Amino acid sequence: MNRHQLLFAQLLVGGNLVFSHVIADPSDEEIRNAEALRPLLNSQRIERIFGSYEIDVVKNGPELRVSDLHSIDNGESTTRTLALVTYDEQIDQELTDEHRMIVRGSSIGEVFLDFAWVVEKENRYFGEIEASQEYAATYKRMGDIDPTNLTVHIYELFVRKGDLRLHYADIAEVHHPDYFDLQDLREIYAEIFDENREADEKIEQTLDLLKEEMKTI
Repeated sequence: MNRHQLLFAQLLVGGNLVFSHVIADPSDEEIRNAEALRPLLNSQRIERIFGSYEIDVVKNGPELRVSDLHSIDNGESTTRTLALVTYDEQIDQELTDEHRMIVRGSSIGEVFLDFAWVVEKENRYFGEIEASQEYAATYKRMGDIDPTNLTVHIYELFVRKGDLRLHYADIAEVHHPDYFDLQDLREIYAEIFDENREADEKIEQTLDLLKEEMKTI
């Protein structure tokens, strides 16, 4: 049994770290169960729901990365999440090897799990980006869907090993409507959802940056 079949996953929920054993190949009625999805990384959620997962890093630099997280069906790629990652200005030396793999295109969550880090999210914002023809490039990646509101989730990513806890990046994820809508995120993130609905100045800056990337990818 490999790690994709039995994975010890972690998620910071309401200030408490929740641990869960997640068994692969759930029955159909369990696939979108909020409690089952809650402890998973986004890559694992995509694979669980759509049966496959791949990542394509479409923009990569020392401070910013834009990734296309997609599923494959009959050879066709459909973007399920467009993720904008802004790294810390100075990456901690403890994360040098991991960061090197990530900037080369590897999945962030998978890399940290491989290096035995506990991945923790501190949620900052749940909202929507209103439909606009300006995002035609993103809609095309999502399967040539019609312009529609897209759910966005912004959080800070920390990694922990023993007593060492390090901030790694801020991440903004915009989701395909068939993957997650706002109600789906409300169910998954439960108690912490409503308190993270207001956008402060930093969140607005992140949203502006995300929207610009959505126009040009």
